[in-house]
Amino acid sequence: MGLVNTGGVYGVDIAGNQGLMVQPVADDFTPGSFILKIQNNTGVEVAVLSIAYTIYVLNDQPRSNSFNFSVSYDNVTYNPIADLDYASPEAMDFTPYITPKSSSITGLAIPDGAVFYLRWTGDDVRGFSKIFGNQTSIYYQVKEDADGKN
Repeated sequence: MGLVNTGGVYGVDIAGNQGLMVQPVADDFTPGSFILKIQNNTGVEVAVLSIAYTIYVLNDQPRSNSFNFSVSYDNVTYNPIADLDYASPEAMDFTPYITPKSSSITGLAIPDGAVFYLRWTGDDVRGFSKIFGNQTSIYYQVKEDADGKN
């Protein structure tokens, strides 16, 4: 994990895996967000998305930041997924925190051909810390019809 002091978003290599790093300061990523637009090209409606990723935090300042997750059908109205919310510890500590996050989002109805939005939003809770993310996985489950077929 990098030791940068200038606010912004950076590409990083974490043990051979590419990821994004955020150094939230002042007006950089406080608040801020990453939005991933996905499209359902399965041929059927998607009913469940399973999301998994790892958060790495280097808390080199006595501050805390949130990194929360939400979803949207239209990139306007977002629904929070509390299981994937995160806040870095406030106490300054140069020991990296590694937090795997995962959740299955049920009750969806993403038609074939439709787009869907995944958003990670960061903001100050109290001060700032460095937040890294990589190893994101997204899996889907299709909706069965009344006969139990896809």
